Amino acid sequence: MLKASLYHIIKYILVFVLTAALCASLLVCSALIPSNAVRDNTLRSAQFFQDNGIFYDRIEGVPASRVDNYADTITVDIGWCFDENDPFKSTMLAEYYTTETENVRDSFSKGLLDSGYDRSEYLRYWHGSAAVSRIMHQFTDISGMRVCAAVIMILLAAALLTVLIMNRLYAEAVCSVLALISVSVWFVPEAIQNVWCFIIMLAVSPICAMFAIRNKYEQICTILLISGVVTNFFDFLTTETLTLLFPLILVISIKRRTGGKLRDDMMYAVKCCALWLCGYCFMWVLKWICAAAVLGTDVMPFVGEHISERMYDRGDSGLIPFIAEMFMRNTGCLFPAGYNEPGIIGAVLLVLGFCFYIFVFRKKGWDKGTIAIFLLLGAVVFMRYLVLHNHSHGHYFFTYRAQASAVLAVLLSAAEFTGVRVKNGKKT
Repeated sequence: MLKASLYHIIKYILVFVLTAALCASLLVCSALIPSNAVRDNTLRSAQFFQDNGIFYDRIEGVPASRVDNYADTITVDIGWCFDENDPFKSTMLAEYYTTETENVRDSFSKGLLDSGYDRSEYLRYWHGSAAVSRIMHQFTDISGMRVCAAVIMILLAAALLTVLIMNRLYAEAVCSVLALISVSVWFVPEAIQNVWCFIIMLAVSPICAMFAIRNKYEQICTILLISGVVTNFFDFLTTETLTLLFPLILVISIKRRTGGKLRDDMMYAVKCCALWLCGYCFMWVLKWICAAAVLGTDVMPFVGEHISERMYDRGDSGLIPFIAEMFMRNTGCLFPAGYNEPGIIGAVLLVLGFCFYIFVFRKKGWDKGTIAIFLLLGAVVFMRYLVLHNHSHGHYFFTYRAQASAVLAVLLSAAEFTGVRVKNGKKT
């Protein structure tokens, strides 16, 4: 037993080191791309940002449709400021053009014409989004990147549905689609900065589902560890819990069909969460260690500032009202509730219809343990909101999409309650 545990620990450590090394290599390699190779498309991206608002709603008055050009401008700006002559230091600094009196798109445009323009360090931003933007600028501008992101998401979603449907996991397939619809997934590619967690989630989910179908649950643990590392590298603070919870809920749904012990399945879910969290947190720590080592500076003031900025705020009316407003902002963006008055009416009707469906079609013999695991995993989303309440309050127009996991958990619970899920190939 001890030998087996030691083997797994060593394996996880090696997987973490290898994944982190590959991520860091991608970052440095992107910086080695000559600026001349990306200049034309970077100029086109700068013009795109000039022609469009920093923030604007695709549908007027609907925050769920908000386009975040602010984050994308900074990401592209940082990628441009990478220096092929000093790749390590420039990627750690993550500088971008900015002044106190201008918005980021104006500073970016001016910095492209004057490399000596004022810059600011953005240490927490040394991650994969900027690296990919620099790589992609060899071939296209920001609008082309968004199209590519949309195509990738569609293909990955199709792969997930194919895996589920081919293995007669119809409830999981339908619930997955509805969960993605609930967070207006069609708007996600509108901001490259916010698309990564969806891409990672949609890439990991079919892989985990296939392993679960084949009863290879240890491999899923490894995949989720890698997912945690990659999530932190590419985009560590938007809808990060998606890359853990969405695939894990699908895995648990598949695993519970075999009638295993509830305690064993709960412990398995805890193990998966712990491994993902270790990968995520250790990668975050490694980022700061690398920045401190390369730059020879004390990064702790930056760390403390970033943590406090996202966690602590009581608002003008106090902490409880502030947190309540944060939850209302995030849940209020869900489809269709977030789409003005008709959406609210539609949401009320859907909730009433959902409750009626459960009441009328409930079956005997539903598994309380399965529903308990689903709802506990779904609740993690709201725990994240609570811990990072300031961040979730200010950035609700994209953090709300983390609720796709919670919606999936609720829908699969309803499927279990009404006997829609299939166990061992037979209806319950």
